[in-house]
Amino acid sequence: MSSLYIISIDYDHMSSAQRAALIDDAKSLQDLKSFLSKQIGVKGYTLVLTCNRIEIFYEHHSDANYDILARWAKTAQCSEIITSATCYSGLKDCTGHVLKLSAGLKSALLGDDQILYQLKKSFEQARQEKQLSNLLERLYQTMMQCHKQICNQTDFRSSSVSLAYNTLKEIERTCDDPLSQKSMLIIGAGGMAEQIVKYLNKFIFSQTYITNRSIRKAQYIAKSSNMSVIPYNQLDGSHFDIVLSCTDHGLDVLNNLVDTELYVDLSINSAHITNKLTTPSISLDSMLDLLKYRMNTKNESITTVKDIICHYQHKLINWYDNRLENRRKYALLTA
Repeated sequence: MSSLYIISIDYDHMSSAQRAALIDDAKSLQDLKSFLSKQIGVKGYTLVLTCNRIEIFYEHHSDANYDILARWAKTAQCSEIITSATCYSGLKDCTGHVLKLSAGLKSALLGDDQILYQLKKSFEQARQEKQLSNLLERLYQTMMQCHKQICNQTDFRSSSVSLAYNTLKEIERTCDDPLSQKSMLIIGAGGMAEQIVKYLNKFIFSQTYITNRSIRKAQYIAKSSNMSVIPYNQLDGSHFDIVLSCTDHGLDVLNNLVDTELYVDLSINSAHITNKLTTPSISLDSMLDLLKYRMNTKNESITTVKDIICHYQHKLINWYDNRLENRRKYALLTA
């Protein structure tokens, strides 16, 4: 009988630059998918690729974590994949990991809701690619039920700790004039940029623009909002009231902009980049400091959240055990 297995590489065990390089390596990721489905022969898998973590959830009849890591390290030419990974085996440990992850208990910012959005997106991608097995589908349903109960029975989600949402609120608070009189340029088209765009409908700017090294990614994100896409090479001499950088890549374009009133930098490694706008009005560090006060309420709710997670963890295990028992009975009846 098959079970769940997980490979996890997070912000504590691998640098953001290394993770970004792995996520951008389309060739090695395609080889990884092929290896999982064709050579290992897993029943299903889900890949979670974000700026903070890389996760591989898969259903298989045995633990193939080392084989998967060895193959990926070889094709990506990155031996750190093996040393940086944390592996989980079996339904209990894997379910516990996913439920804690989705609740935000394993996020750099406790309770951050961005990870749930990213997990939902990854499961949907697996569903579209027909890689979501019955057990992974059940895991997804359990995750969403657990999230709903946490929201209904605790204050853990009552105060938004979304970095994207609170950054936009801080921009609104910092600007002297209404946002409806301000233009904004977003640099980058990764997970953080997607989250910013997700909340744009709550903050009305006069005009919003997005630029990225890959114009296709920028165009994809722009579709979901009333935004204009500007290629890097067309930014020289441009004016935007607000510039919001979500990536370390391409910050040099800021040297060619004029009269920027407010510079917001949410990139992790921005301190290592030399730029005339080196000191942002709003930075990742300042936003993390701003959100810390919300943690008191969340800390008081953690015990209840863990109890809810434990309940749904056992619920999934019981479902699995009942399925095994029903199959055993069916086998005896048909023998």
